[in-house]
Amino acid sequence: MKCQYCGEREATLQYSKQGNGQHIILHFCAPCYEKLISGGVPPEVAVFEKLAKIGKECKVCGTTASEFTSTLFLGCSECYYEMRDIVNKVIYKLQGATTHKGKRPGGEK
Repeated sequence: MKCQYCGEREATLQYSKQGNGQHIILHFCAPCYEKLISGGVPPEVAVFEKLAKIGKECKVCGTTASEFTSTLFLGCSECYYEMRDIVNKVIYKLQGATTHKGKRPGGEK
C-alpha cells in the first residue's frame, strides 16, 4: 500500500485513532510520518487537509485555485492539468466554450 500522505513511497507505518464513535486507520511512509509528527500536525488532520486541496493546488509550483481565479494567471504548465476542472470552468465562463472556434492565424485552414 502507498503512503496516504505523499502517495509515492510504500507505507510502512500504520496510524490509528479512535474518537467520537469513529475509528481512523491511516498508512504512512517513515519520512512523511516523521515530518507530520515533528511539525506538530495530527496525521489525520494533515491527510484530510491534503485531500481537500486535490484539484485546487498545483503540485509543481504551489499555485492555488483562489490565486488563479483572482489573477487569471497560472504558475506553470502543470497547473493546466492539476487544476483542470477549475481552469475549464473559468475559461467557459469567460469565453462561452472550452475549445477554440474560430480562424487560425494567417488564415490557414
